[in-house]
Amino acid sequence: MICPEDKVLRTIAGKRVSVCGRVREVLGPIVKANLLGVAVGDFVSISTRHRSEPMLARVVSFRDDLFSLSPLGHTNAILPGAEVRASGTRMHRNHGAFATGSLIDAFGRGLDGVENRPTVDSTELPEATPCLVAPNTILNQRMTSGIRTLDCFTPLARGQRLAVFAEPGVGKSSLLQSLASSSDADVVIFALVGERRREVSELYFRDLDAATREKTVVVASTSAEPAIVRAEAVETAMRVAEFHRDKGKHVLLLVDSLTRLLRSLREIGLAAGELPVRRGYPSSVYSALPELIERAGTNGTGTITAFYTLLVSGELDEDPMVEEVKGLCDGHIILRRSLAERGIFPAIDISSSLSRLADTVSNHSQREIATELVTFMQEREEEKQLGLLSGRREYLEGAGARLEETLLAFMKQGKNESSTLDDTHARMGEMARILRQHSRNQEVASHSRQSSARAA
Repeated sequence: MICPEDKVLRTIAGKRVSVCGRVREVLGPIVKANLLGVAVGDFVSISTRHRSEPMLARVVSFRDDLFSLSPLGHTNAILPGAEVRASGTRMHRNHGAFATGSLIDAFGRGLDGVENRPTVDSTELPEATPCLVAPNTILNQRMTSGIRTLDCFTPLARGQRLAVFAEPGVGKSSLLQSLASSSDADVVIFALVGERRREVSELYFRDLDAATREKTVVVASTSAEPAIVRAEAVETAMRVAEFHRDKGKHVLLLVDSLTRLLRSLREIGLAAGELPVRRGYPSSVYSALPELIERAGTNGTGTITAFYTLLVSGELDEDPMVEEVKGLCDGHIILRRSLAERGIFPAIDISSSLSRLADTVSNHSQREIATELVTFMQEREEEKQLGLLSGRREYLEGAGARLEETLLAFMKQGKNESSTLDDTHARMGEMARILRQHSRNQEVASHSRQSSARAA
């Protein structure tokens, strides 16, 4: 039932008048309320048993005058028939959220508790300049990650979007920390979605050195917060990244993890009444995914290079979101547990990882060397499989085994260790020289065996 004083609703002089309604029911994380004059994405306030502390909620869907609201707090404080008030505006994010060197929550408040709680305000932050299709938005500028395995085997461009697939505990968070400290980005934005509170503190206060922290904004939501808050953390991080991109900066956006964001969106969609269309995900998740990923890139002024981590278990093809994200991104990085168990960090599978812009940002000789090294590792893996099947262990010794160890030592890199492009290319050239000499020796040995067999 609409409040009597707001029964007639109009838009006057381009401004929406204030409206109010009543809570009809609470279904899990979703509140149903009678409202008029608000749109999907608007924020409303719901009175609670603590009258002085109304709860903010976001409009996620509606049917006729019955709206589905996703509260920013827990619903156990909402009473039947509670008053719902709306001003028809979006969430106002504090300009202080744009300052580097800060640790903030999903709405731009400092996590030290100094800033005020979020409020609905008619002053909306300026929208970012969209990434249009134009000659100056072509991605052709090399990004230096500082991580040898990436710079050698999956060269990156500024403005590229990449997915990082990994099982739990294989080192995806450590990889993101290495990128933050070693890359040539001007600004680093962390979006920690549904993370453990302990890990948020450890990342910001312990794992990031002072120089990296000064150019970093960490936007964090914990696993104990409602799904809508977890989703808003990524939106806030993206808005901060777009702000710095529009200032001409090279921004590195690190989303950990996209899996938890998708689960949050699924929770909201299903609770609002959407039907699951594939593996339990409603259609709204499939439409939200490209909207998020396409916002990274370049608008001709600055760039956002984005890394999105996804948790996988077993085969990659089992998760429908893996296929969706692979199709939307400009490449992917796969972390293997078998490498992590051998102490190789970052545990990047060079045979399966891919950068779609590698040929654009690296020259022919570099790509040729990388291809030769990848081929060698693939042949070594086949040799090991055949050795295990036949019971022969010759593959554990010889020049091939020594070259493999050299390559693995090249891939192994400390979390705070940075490598320049010149150093990476020099070590690539040295390994290529050793590999080619190894191949020539094998050809000579093979020719000698064939000659001996013919003589016999």
